[in-house]
Amino acid sequence: MQAACPDEVPLTPVGRLEAMQKRLEAMLEAANRVQPALDEFYATLSSEQKARFNTMPRTASQ
Repeated sequence: MQAACPDEVPLTPVGRLEAMQKRLEAMLEAANRVQPALDEFYATLSSEQKARFNTMPRTASQ
C-alpha cells in the first residue's frame, strides 16, 4: 500500500486525480485482503465480545 501512496504530490490536477485514484484502489485492495481474516476473528467472539467490538471507536492513524 505504501508503494501505491507515494509522498510526492503531482503538479497537475490530472496527475493529482490519478494519484488519488491509485491510492483509493490500493486501500480498497488492502481492505479486501484483510476482510476474510477479520470475519474469521469476529466469528470466534462471544456475544458480549462482539457487542464491545462493535462499539470500539473507529480511528485512522498513519
